[in-house]
Amino acid sequence: MVTVWTIAICLIFLNSFFVAAEFATVAARTTVIRKSALAGDGLACSLLPILETPRKLDEYIATCQIAITFSSLVLGAFTETNIGPGWAALLVEHFKLDYLLAESVAAIAILIIFTLLQILIGELLPKSISLQHSERIALFMYWPLRITSVILRPFIWLFNGSGVFLLKIMGVPASSHRHVHSLEEISLLLAESKDGGL
Repeated sequence: MVTVWTIAICLIFLNSFFVAAEFATVAARTTVIRKSALAGDGLACSLLPILETPRKLDEYIATCQIAITFSSLVLGAFTETNIGPGWAALLVEHFKLDYLLAESVAAIAILIIFTLLQILIGELLPKSISLQHSERIALFMYWPLRITSVILRPFIWLFNGSGVFLLKIMGVPASSHRHVHSLEEISLLLAESKDGGL
């Protein structure tokens, strides 16, 4: 049982890894990464073209999204298969429930517990951390994401292509992830910088 829980927690942390990567990449300021690249930082030199090229950034974000979905689905299937029967047996033994009812109760309990853990540890916590340290985390995640993108390339191609196709059918123009600020956003950034004493 300890091994099962260890694997389940590892899957949650795998999810949090890719959530942090996704938010950090989207929130990373291109100007900061460019400054590091000009200073000779090799990771920044590698990451900068991705942030500045919408197609590459789309693929990079898709890698995170597919990995998050995959780890979540595996977590659900794994916990249901490996924890469910044991919990159902305990409910039958201690509460004298019918086995089918015990299976349903165990499945609901597993769903609630691991959904809460997934939301707290796998989603909210990494999101908060990555938004506070976006450039550092985006640089740290560069190689793991590049390797993962190579492994998931067929899925990225399939799902990105399918998404663009569905948008065309609905008459919605496909948009790409971009690090671009409007004039209003630049004015707001300048005002916030001034208020902050910069």
